[in-house]
Amino acid sequence: MGGTKGYIRRAAALVWAVFAFSTAARAATITWTNTAGGSWSTAANWSPNKVPVAGDAASITTPGTYTVTIAAGADLDSIAAGAASGVQTISFSGGTLAVTGTAVYAANSPFQWTGGTLAGSGSHTVSGSLAISGAADKGLSGTTLATPGTTTWSGTGRIVASSGGRWNQTGNATVSGNTSFVWSGGGAGGFVANSGTMNFGDDFGFVSAYFDNAGSVGVNAGTLTFNASYWTNRAAFSVDAAAKLLVANSTAFWRGPITAPTSDSIRIAGSEVSVETLALATPAVWQQSGNLYQRTNVVVPRHNQSGGTWWGLVPTAINTYALTNGEFRGSDLVATNFLWFAGSLNRNVAGSSPVITVPAGGQLGILSNADHYLSTYAIASPCRLVNNGTGTWQDGRVLGNYLASLENNGSLTVTGDTTFVYLGGGSAPLLANTGTLSFGTNFLFNSAILDNAGPANVAAGTLSFTGSYWTNRASMSLDASAKLLVTGGSSAFWRAALTAPTSDSIRIAGSDVSVETL
Repeated sequence: MGGTKGYIRRAAALVWAVFAFSTAARAATITWTNTAGGSWSTAANWSPNKVPVAGDAASITTPGTYTVTIAAGADLDSIAAGAASGVQTISFSGGTLAVTGTAVYAANSPFQWTGGTLAGSGSHTVSGSLAISGAADKGLSGTTLATPGTTTWSGTGRIVASSGGRWNQTGNATVSGNTSFVWSGGGAGGFVANSGTMNFGDDFGFVSAYFDNAGSVGVNAGTLTFNASYWTNRAAFSVDAAAKLLVANSTAFWRGPITAPTSDSIRIAGSEVSVETLALATPAVWQQSGNLYQRTNVVVPRHNQSGGTWWGLVPTAINTYALTNGEFRGSDLVATNFLWFAGSLNRNVAGSSPVITVPAGGQLGILSNADHYLSTYAIASPCRLVNNGTGTWQDGRVLGNYLASLENNGSLTVTGDTTFVYLGGGSAPLLANTGTLSFGTNFLFNSAILDNAGPANVAAGTLSFTGSYWTNRASMSLDASAKLLVTGGSSAFWRAALTAPTSDSIRIAGSDVSVETL
């Protein structure tokens, strides 16, 4: 019995010894010895004479100035590069360089990346200089690349990230190539986190990737494009005069200061953008499509909108708002100049304040031969466009519902042959005048309401009411060449002076008119 136990003990010890030997053989530190430089894949360049493999630690710490070239990749535990003296350059051009632990390239071990994939469950830290160049794509798969030193990225080769590949940029990075950072679609998305300084000097794109800026970003030339990407801006971001910023089909959170010098520097297309900063310094934002969420009352001189929805979630002031398509929806906007070419003004929150106010001294322009919509989603709170300045209605119909109102407290001159129309839904829209109202051509109220409490003049053409409701509380006059037609089942209450020079200036057909003035 005792012999059996002794045999078992001896066998177990032998197994353990074999395991320990094999583990030690696998987990060796392999040191580079060729100070003339050479290929990573040549065993004679290492001591002992073997190429590092899985589980090994590669040490490139022999003093001297030389280059280690990696053209076929490697899979190992860790890399330590950088000696006490000299310059030990790592040139990576192909294959997959994967570590399960850490790869640290010290300040005197520059890393040249012209091809290949950085991978593994560990991390690669380039403490000195990283030079990304060439036309070949580079891979970043399941690992973190940390760059606390200096990075230059030239050439057209992309970085294609997969399986959560991440670049932590804490140093100084300059991108001068026409290229992009792309998620391949495999595994978790690619991520770039900048807490250092990044400058872009040519066209660059984030494609289906994440970019988190907590440092400083400068777009010096070309167009920086976010395409189907996710961008959070927490710190300084500037666009120079020769540069552009395009947010396309992406999600962006603007929480830090953004500066841009020209009126078309920033464009938004098909994206969700949340404005959460008070430091948005640019002459204009151009929204082509998508959603722009206004969460702060930042003052931007001009907003050009040709599509999408601008969500006014807080009261906001702006110098010029040019709406050519799309919609403004939400809270109160003061626009010194409102140029309304087409599109919709909508209210979807309760409250009594206007949706848009043009202040005294401002300009309202209802322009272009297109339809303009005044709509209301919260029926208890009608949509209101208030003009306290100088207004011109040159062309295009205005269609409204749910008692949406165009309120003129300044001056409004209608020069186009156009119509104010009930769109259907709730009560008819209202044109309320307490300022000065002038019609210079044919104009039709079609199932709409006119409440006139200020001086009004029909200088030319025919002012028509069809199926409409008109209350006249202040003086209205018709010039010699003008006509007034109340027809189609309209209702009119004439409670103030109404003057017309000819016997056929005023015509009533199929309507109810109450004459309540002397």
